Amino acid sequence: MVGEAPGDSENVLGVPFIGPAGDMFNRIMDAVGDNLEEDQVPFPSWAVFNILGCVPIDDFGEQPRKPLANEVKACRPRLLAMIRIANPDLIVTLGDIAKRNLPTVRELDLGRDIPVRHIVHPSAIVRTKSPQQAALKYKRAVRRLTDAFKLEVPPVVQHRCQHCDTVIDAGERFCPRHKHPRPVRKGKSRV
Repeated sequence: MVGEAPGDSENVLGVPFIGPAGDMFNRIMDAVGDNLEEDQVPFPSWAVFNILGCVPIDDFGEQPRKPLANEVKACRPRLLAMIRIANPDLIVTLGDIAKRNLPTVRELDLGRDIPVRHIVHPSAIVRTKSPQQAALKYKRAVRRLTDAFKLEVPPVVQHRCQHCDTVIDAGERFCPRHKHPRPVRKGKSRV
C-alpha cells in the first residue's frame, strides 16, 4: 500500500494510519478480510509506505499541504528502497497523489512487472460531507481492494500423498517418493 505522506499523529508516533483516516483504513481492511474469508481466499500480508517520509507543512508551519515535486524527488530513493525490500506481488496506491507519484516499473528494477491498483485515500472518505457519497466511496474501495487481492495474490494449492503424507504441488499427479502415480488427499490452500 502506498499513501501520500504521514499525518501529524503518524509523524510523531511513527505508525501509519492512525486517527480518523486510520480508523477508516482499518474498517476497509477488515471488510476486505471478511470478503476474502467468505470466498476462502487467504488474506495476503501487506505493508504501508508513503511517497513522503514526513508531513509537508505550509509556509506558516501550521497546516499539512500537498507535497511539492522536489519533496517527492528527495524522498524517492527511500520509497524505492522500501518497495524493493518488500518485493511485493501487488502495489495499491491510496489516493491520487500516490497514484501520480508512484515510481515506474523501470525505476523499481525488480526484474518483473508488478500490477498496480488504485483506491481512494481513506481520508477522502472521512472528509466526504454526504453520508451516501461516503458509503459509496467506502464500498467501492472495499470492492476494488478485494478484487485486487483475489486476482493478484492467488493461493498456492498443495496436496499430500495418502501413503506417505509428502506434500505434492497442485497440478502434480505423482508423489516425488514414488515412481508411479499414487492417490492424493486434497489439502487446504496455502500461501
